[in-house]
Amino acid sequence: MSLSVNLVLFVTLSCGALFGIAAQDLPNSSVPPKRVISLAPNLTEILFALGLGKFMVGVTRSCNYPEDALRLPKVGDYSRPSIEKLVELKPDLVLALNEGGDSVTASLERAHLPFVVLEGKKLEDFFEITRRLGKIFSVASESEKLIQDWKHNWNEVAKSKSSNSILIQLDGNPLIVAGRGTFLSEVMERCGFHNVMESSGYPRISKEHLFKRKIDLILFLGNETQNLMKSGVVAEIEAYWQSSPLTKDSVIHYTHSDELSRLGPRLPKAVKILCSQIKKKLQISTRSSSRGL
Repeated sequence: MSLSVNLVLFVTLSCGALFGIAAQDLPNSSVPPKRVISLAPNLTEILFALGLGKFMVGVTRSCNYPEDALRLPKVGDYSRPSIEKLVELKPDLVLALNEGGDSVTASLERAHLPFVVLEGKKLEDFFEITRRLGKIFSVASESEKLIQDWKHNWNEVAKSKSSNSILIQLDGNPLIVAGRGTFLSEVMERCGFHNVMESSGYPRISKEHLFKRKIDLILFLGNETQNLMKSGVVAEIEAYWQSSPLTKDSVIHYTHSDELSRLGPRLPKAVKILCSQIKKKLQISTRSSSRGL
């Protein structure tokens, strides 16, 4: 099965340590950067939310929000940016994520471009990345307000406890899932689900690896649902899981990936909607099963 999935899912994990050129070592560090390139969609969203969009001169092809980001020059993919384009845009700061790979940072170093690389994977990392950007760009008060707004929206996501198990599927060929210790797993725990994956990160696994486990819900984070329907991918996914006795009755939920797969400002509200949707879907499935439908 070949699924058309935007694997930028794996690079939207934000923040932690700084690598490469530290923020305090940037040229003229007393002056906030004025020409900035973002190599990750969630960084782009955070920058715009902090009112820094006016300083952005380039983004990746995956940076599709907010609308103003679509009008910025594109520098390629996060894992394979065009160094020639980066140099052409003359940035005084390039922001990247560690998940982009060593090859990206090595290329930035060879091109003598000033850059900051951020890494992390948990929900709380959003606070760290926002504060770091607030410090780099001298917008500390704006960053704290964004953090407080994020926390307020997150607190509106009702905590739930249940015995339901979940598999978070990101791609099908190969089968890539979200393991524990990721913000996607934390999100679903908030919704009341426990991740069937015991490993951490985003492992590639075989279907047989899961056939010993009963899975109540399979959450598929793909591109826009309507595009999945048109492409026939939905039928492939359902046939894939129905071939096992332990997953043939699993509820499968498809959702737009951007807001949920990016550790950015829009995540809490997207989680609130998702939790409501899947709970209703499971309730319907349970009633249907009890009636023998």
